[in-house]
Parts: sequence; C-alpha cells; structure tokens
Amino acid sequence: MTDQTTLATLAVLTRILPPASFTDANLSALVICRAVTMSLEYGNTDASCTHYAWLGRISAGRFGDYQAADKFGRLACDLVDRSEFPRFRAPVYLAVGCNVIPWTKPLRDGRVLIRRAHEAAVISGDLIYEAYSLVHLTSNMIMAGDPLREVQNEIEKSIATTRNRKVQFAADTIDAQLAIIRTMRGLTRSFGCFDDQQFNELDVERSLAGSPERSPSQTVYWIRKLQARFLAGDYAAAVGARSKAEPQLWTMPTEPLIAEFHFYGALSHSCYCDKLGESQQQQHRDIIDAHYRQLQILATNCPENFENRAALVGAEIARRECRDTDAMRLYEHSIQTAARNGFVHHEAIACELAARFYAARGFDRISRVYLQDARRGYLRWGADGKVRQLEELHPHLMHQEAPLAVNGMTIGAPVEHLDLATVIKVSQAISGEIVLQKLIDKLMRTTIEQAGAERGLLILLHGGEPRIEAEGKTVADALVVKVDEQPVTPMALPESVLHFVLRVRENVVLEDAVAQPSFAEDPYIRERKARSILCLPLITQGKLIGVLYLENNLAPRIFSAARTSMQKMLASQGATALEHSRLYREVQQREAKIRRLLDANIIGIFIIHEGGEIIAKQIKPSSRWLDTTKKISAQAE
Repeated sequence: MTDQTTLATLAVLTRILPPASFTDANLSALVICRAVTMSLEYGNTDASCTHYAWLGRISAGRFGDYQAADKFGRLACDLVDRSEFPRFRAPVYLAVGCNVIPWTKPLRDGRVLIRRAHEAAVISGDLIYEAYSLVHLTSNMIMAGDPLREVQNEIEKSIATTRNRKVQFAADTIDAQLAIIRTMRGLTRSFGCFDDQQFNELDVERSLAGSPERSPSQTVYWIRKLQARFLAGDYAAAVGARSKAEPQLWTMPTEPLIAEFHFYGALSHSCYCDKLGESQQQQHRDIIDAHYRQLQILATNCPENFENRAALVGAEIARRECRDTDAMRLYEHSIQTAARNGFVHHEAIACELAARFYAARGFDRISRVYLQDARRGYLRWGADGKVRQLEELHPHLMHQEAPLAVNGMTIGAPVEHLDLATVIKVSQAISGEIVLQKLIDKLMRTTIEQAGAERGLLILLHGGEPRIEAEGKTVADALVVKVDEQPVTPMALPESVLHFVLRVRENVVLEDAVAQPSFAEDPYIRERKARSILCLPLITQGKLIGVLYLENNLAPRIFSAARTSMQKMLASQGATALEHSRLYREVQQREAKIRRLLDANIIGIFIIHEGGEIIAKQIKPSSRWLDTTKKISAQAE
C-alpha cells in the first residue's frame, strides 16, 4: 500500500478499532471489514495484520466460522513476524492468542502468544496492551483450571501494573478475578461471596451500573459472580447473576469467557429447577437448551476445551428428562474428557453433580466415590473454601481413609464401589474370553478406554522375567492394540516404576511424574516428560503374573480415585482371566502335540507325575502293541 490517502484512512480505522469494540459491535465489525477490504485492494501495510487478526476474532465469535478464524489468525501472525515495526505485534499476538486459538486449539496453547504480546507491549511502550495482556493471561489460567494459588500469585505480581496504567477494563477485570479466587480459596467472609476487607459487592455493582462505558467490565464481573454463586450452591443468586450478564455479552462476543457464561449459566438453571414445580420449569429448560446448543457448537470445533462442558450440561438435561442411562454415560464422559485435557475444576464439578445423581437414586456408595473424587479435584484446584463446604455438607468426607500419598504419588489406593452397570459390563467382557490373544486385545482396550489413558502396556512374567506382551495406544483418535512380545527397555516405560510395583506388589499412581522426586530421574520420565502414570500388579490366587502399565502425557492427574478403583478391579479380573487362558492354551498345545505324535504312529503317550501317578494318557486303539502297552501301564500304575 503506497497511496497516502489510503494509508491515512487505514491509520484512522486502526486507531478507532479498540474503542469501537467496547461501544458498538456493528461499528467494530464495519471498521474491520473496511480495513481488510482496503488491504486486499491496495496491498498490505503494517497495520493490516491487526485487522486480519480482528477479522479472525469476529469470524469466530460473531459468525461461528472457526476455521476461517484460525486461518486469519495465522495470516496475521505471519505478517507481523515479517514486519520490521514492532508496534502492531502486541495487538496481533493478543487477539490471536486470546480470541482465536481457544476456539480451535487447547486453551493453554494461547498463552505463548499472550506472553509474547506482553513482551512486545513492554518493548514498544504500549501501556494499554501491556495491561490487557496481563489480565488475559490470568483469565486464561482461571478458565483452564490452573492451581488457584499460582493464579493469585500471577495476579498479585501484575496488579500494580494494571492499576498504574489507568486502563479501567484491565483494573476491573483483575479485581473480579482476584475476588473469585479468594472466595474459592476460602479467604472471603462467606464462601461464594466476594465481600472482604478489599472488596464490597454492593459498592462495585453500583459503580459498574453507573458507568455505561464499563459494560465489558460488567460482563466480566457478572460472569465471575455467576461462577462463584453456582459453586457455592446459591443457585437463585447464580441465575440472577446470569440475567445481569446476558444484556452485556455484545461487548465481548469473541472472548472465551462467553463459554463460561454458557457453561455455568446452564448448570445454574438446571440446579435451580430442582426447587421449582413442573409448571415453572419450562422457561428455565429453554435457557438450558439454548446454552447447550452453543456448547455443542464449541465442542464440535474444539473438543479439547469444550467437550467436557457440553457433556456435563447434556448429562444434566438427561437427568431432568429421566434418561438415566444417558446421564450416567455423559457424567462419566465429562469427567474423563475434563481430566484428559487438564480441566481439574470441571472434573470436580462433574463428579459432584454425578454424586448427587446417584444419591438421588439410592446408590449411596457409588455417590460417595464421586464425592471423594470431587473433593480431591477441588483440593488439586486449590479451592479450599469449596472443600470445606463439601465436608460440612457430607461429614463422612472428613473421615475417609486416604491412600498413602507422597508428593503426588499414591500407593495402594483402595477399591471403591463404582457404577454397577459399568463394572458388570467390563467384567463380563474380560471373563467371557478364553483365547489368549483375543483376551489380551479386549483387556487392553477396556482398561485404556476406562482409564482415559493415551497408552498402555501389558507386561507378563516369563520365568520370573518381565516381558511386554502387548501395547495399546491412541493413533488419530483410534485405539490400536498390538499383541507382540517385546523385551522391557528404558525407552518402553519407566523401569523404576515397573520394578517398584513388582517388588511391593501394590499399584502406583503418579499424578505428575516429572514432578515426583522418587521417579523424576527415570530416563523414560525425563525424556518423554511423562505426566499421569498408573501401574498395577496382576495378581491371581496370591501369585504375581505381571503388571498393567497406563500413561497419559497430555495432562497431570488423569487417573482419579474412581478410575483407579476401576482399573484395580479390571487388573484383578484380567489376572484371573489371563491365568485361565494360559492354562487353556497349555492344554490345547499338549493335546495338539499328542495328536501329532499319534499321527506319526507313536503307540501311546503317558504323562506321569513325579510320584508315579499317571495324570494323562493317550493310546492308539488300533495298535498291534496293545498288550505291551497294557503291561507298561500296569507297571506305571
């Protein structure tokens, strides 16, 4: 682009874009489209990359074209990386990292660009984007379920910067983020309420309502209040917060925070309905359905971020419609997908709601398992206030015998009572197979799928030496099982974990292997950056026959107590089935050998116990040596 008039026009459009996005969504879209059209007609300039990035934002947030958003985002980053002028790097990196990547890629992937945006803003002296990048980084951390203490530390490091920059939206957002973190950690006067010495809800709400230009800040505040009130179980207040947030959503249609609105809004209305009569529920059901449709769209485009949310809302809808089988399946699917993608807080929420579901149907022992998992999940998140609330509502949680745990390692977690239908199904699947190769294939598929593992190994002892009998791993969303005996090597699995399990004959759970001192120096863990590991002994009738090894390197803490309990049950069932299958194969091999010998005109075959007892015999009936055979038999007996 060389025409001076066009360059000046594009410069004006670039300058008015940020304020337009906060005041008029249509004006903002018009500015973006006009700037992109000019760039296509007259050629690109340095400012063009900003508008390509923002076109990616509105392609996703306003028009639902997530693949186009991804393409425009990559184009913008490519152009700005080539540019010799750094002043547009911060807005481009931030727009793509915060508003484009989360719709198609794992949420945490956006942090690389958000941090680059902050560095670029500091270098170029862009105070506004310096503040924006800090609040969007902590927003990403909250949404991803990072440990709350770590997020609070990050906020407290940046809070002075955001306030000193006099950027109102950034300051308001930081305050709302800090408020929900403090109440989740149990540091406010009442759990679920933001009030403390530093924050007064009523004053903040009055201030926001009296400042129309702070509409984006209102959106953030009310969505965080919706989240806090839902987690506290104050569903009426949560529904009220949702209704306050909804009219302001137009101010940030491209923000991932919208997914929080749909998720917590749907769950709040679902739980609130439990207190209403049938005639009062229809309006709430319509709202739940609308949220669910949006979450399904998001989950289709990025299952890593949104599948667990859609599944949990789907489970609640199934519960309300008395489709219990669907509800059971969807609760478990939500738990597994949340764990697989590192959303520990969503995993805990799904476990808590599943516990209520089972308790309402009289499955108290199953409910307790899910409550224990919920409590552990909230503890891992750092939500001590929520943990205390659960313990007050369910005193038995304070007296549970915890498995031995040291720095993220669990040894010998107890078997709990699980979903009976699932237990029966997998038990029948394993015990019903006698052919060894088919049994191994079925055992590997069942254990990997039930655990939410990426990869699994079946290791059996041959003459006291461990050998890899089979490997199962996910390849392009499909589970591939290879039954092929291989030696145990340091590149196949962490040998230190294997030998520990063989020695103590107890299962070992590593919540985050790279951070576990006892095994962190294992070559496999160090080189592969292993995260979640579960290793169980295969024992039948007191005899150790092998080990089942499972791993998931996508996220830590994948193997929760309920899934570990299921794997212990499967390991026990599998050990027995493998031993039976081995004996069956030995009998088949022996009979085949006997038949081959008889076909070769061998007269007769006797298998004699060391004490002289005949334990098997086969005599060719047509043999002319029958009398001699009888004499031999008589002598042996």
